[in-house]
Amino acid sequence: MNDQFLMDTFFSCGQFSNKELISINHCCLAKQFLMVADICSGDGTHIRCDSILPNVAPFSSNFIWQQEQLSHNDWRIWSQALHLAFGPQLIIAIPLGGWLRHPHQPTVHIPYDPALDLLYQPGHHGVWQVFSKLPHALVTNSFMRYTYTRATPVVPPTAYHIAFASPGPAQMVHFQGSSPQPIPSPLASTLSDHLLHLWKDRSWPLHSSVFPDNGQAAAQAICSGTAHGVCDGSYMSEASPDFATAAWLLEDRLLPNHDLCRGITHDRAHPLRLMPTALNYKASILSFWQSKDFVHSTELSLDPLLWDVTIRVLYIKPSRPRNSLLVVQFMLT
Repeated sequence: MNDQFLMDTFFSCGQFSNKELISINHCCLAKQFLMVADICSGDGTHIRCDSILPNVAPFSSNFIWQQEQLSHNDWRIWSQALHLAFGPQLIIAIPLGGWLRHPHQPTVHIPYDPALDLLYQPGHHGVWQVFSKLPHALVTNSFMRYTYTRATPVVPPTAYHIAFASPGPAQMVHFQGSSPQPIPSPLASTLSDHLLHLWKDRSWPLHSSVFPDNGQAAAQAICSGTAHGVCDGSYMSEASPDFATAAWLLEDRLLPNHDLCRGITHDRAHPLRLMPTALNYKASILSFWQSKDFVHSTELSLDPLLWDVTIRVLYIKPSRPRNSLLVVQFMLT
């Protein structure tokens, strides 16, 4: 909870040039960092020291990352960016809450049993290595040392936290806090049910939506980069003075006659409050956010990995005065 993309964090600072943002992004790729959760302590309160240091190799990730060749200046900008974004003490102003999904670095984000004060690190052939804190163990400002004690085939159900614990010397790990792990919700029978559960506060785009084959074709088109979204909005005072209408459609450019999914919604707005041009524009914006929310919800729900979807505006096609048709492409990055 309270997590966000690192590049969004740096961009929102407004302190960096485009060239500096490019350097920062290269550093994120080199360190294999995507979210604020990737660089902070297990309890989500501060930025870890290893996140700053260029000589600390990235931890094992479930994602595939490209190789980066960085200069000393890139790393200097990276260090400055972290201190500008999070302050001299690298404190997260609004601490992150419990995990909403399992992190992509399974070797360092590991189960923790706060009742027994035990860490469980994944080993070979499904066996878990158990680490415990010894009496008089070294405690620093940034970590506590835990040592290997035994192996077990299962993680006890009481281990309901996810901790950050980096490798240490001589079968030890450095424990840096923990937060509650995701509580699995009952599986929804349909994609529509899942999306309604996922977006309880923003379910309005789904009320008149259609998802053929339970969204499987849409997910495949997003994976292959052939998914195009078309969305439009309109306000016609003569036909319906109290409503503006917004619609969206997701299609595969390789299957032009097949709709992957579609939806329509109405927005109530009295004509005396907004001019027709403003209502027309508002409806168009609503249609775009409908399609964006659906795509992000779909790709996150149909795959256990945390994908990042790029939304690229292909063109804006005028359809009539004061109106336009927005065409966008969805692809994985």
